[in-house]
Amino acid sequence: MSVKPVKINLSVVLLPAIILMMSACTKSYIRMPDEGVVIKDSTLTIDSVHFSADIKPIFSANCTSCHFAGGDNPGLESENVYSNLITGNYINISDPENSDLFIKGDGTPGHADSYLTSYEHAKIITWIQQGALDN
Repeated sequence: MSVKPVKINLSVVLLPAIILMMSACTKSYIRMPDEGVVIKDSTLTIDSVHFSADIKPIFSANCTSCHFAGGDNPGLESENVYSNLITGNYINISDPENSDLFIKGDGTPGHADSYLTSYEHAKIITWIQQGALDN
């Protein structure tokens, strides 16, 4: 006695699985000029971001080896870091993703996201959206 193989149409099996996976996705996407599209975890809640407690440490950990007082602009190491960002027009409150902190003045991508995680990037964007306060 021989067993007859059952033919299964893969599209009947795969199509519902793909639709189910796509509908279950709860991620949002942010554009990072240096890295293309990066998935931002939408379960992370970033409520209130403070410059001194949240943003300055990101700069200290990732940027100050080059962006120190007397080094590359903007100087992110000195006590004047907030002033350097604001007076140097590195922050664009109306369009945070296009701040010169992330995009060079000539419109080409900067390199900040080469050193930042997507969470750090999201924190900086949130801080800018909240008015880029010196708090």
